[in-house]
Amino acid sequence: MKKREFSIYVLAIISVYLVNIFMFFINVNKVSYPFKKDINCYSFWEYSTHNGILTVFMFLLPIIISLITIKNINTKIYGSYLRNYLIRDDYKKLIKKEYLSCLVKTITPYVIISILIFIFGFIFLKHDITNIKYADLYSNFIYDPMFSPPIVILLETIISIIFFISLVNIELIIYRVIKKLGLTIIFSFVSINVLNFITSYLFKIISPLINNKYISEALYSFNIYHGFIGTKYIMFTLVVFSLICILSFILLKKMYSNKERMILDFEQ
Repeated sequence: MKKREFSIYVLAIISVYLVNIFMFFINVNKVSYPFKKDINCYSFWEYSTHNGILTVFMFLLPIIISLITIKNINTKIYGSYLRNYLIRDDYKKLIKKEYLSCLVKTITPYVIISILIFIFGFIFLKHDITNIKYADLYSNFIYDPMFSPPIVILLETIISIIFFISLVNIELIIYRVIKKLGLTIIFSFVSINVLNFITSYLFKIISPLINNKYISEALYSFNIYHGFIGTKYIMFTLVVFSLICILSFILLKKMYSNKERMILDFEQ
């Protein structure tokens, strides 16, 4: 990823989160008692990083991530660059380096901004939730009775990181199949949203067949973008996205393992 593109990406993310922070305080002041939202560092973090305009921004993530990751990879393996590079260096080293670079530059801005938002809230807002049992109604915070609020925030951050890794994996898989930058960007957007529709539909059919209430409800409400905007079914979402991440990585590794095939497929 070029420095200019990365700067634009970071500025875009910062702008979205700043709007969310502003919206949080506007929305809190608009709600009247007894439903007036409880202002605390946890609800502030939850809304700023998982709600507001992010519920719209999330649909653009496949395109945004493609423009960052695929464009960067494309310059390194398309045409004669890959063959010339392999004269001087190792193929596996190149692929590993570029893959890790995609992950770091995609995930790092989110993690840093997320931490800064929590620190700001922790310093300037109270730390307790007035009625934690109904935290989702009174404070915008997704409360899970199995975990304390700080642990919930940690787990949601981990889920978001796994979501980003899975998204990068899937888009690199699509690029390997299509081999064209422009088409990959389009198909990434379409594929992720079609996958979301199919899994959501199938899980809704399966959910009534599950005896466990927690799993049944989690299946029924499942959405791929829960990895980014959060859900109260934290452990279920963590397990599902961990499986998606592992399976997509295994497939990705297999598809990029053949050096000779890669040279032939991507050489102009």
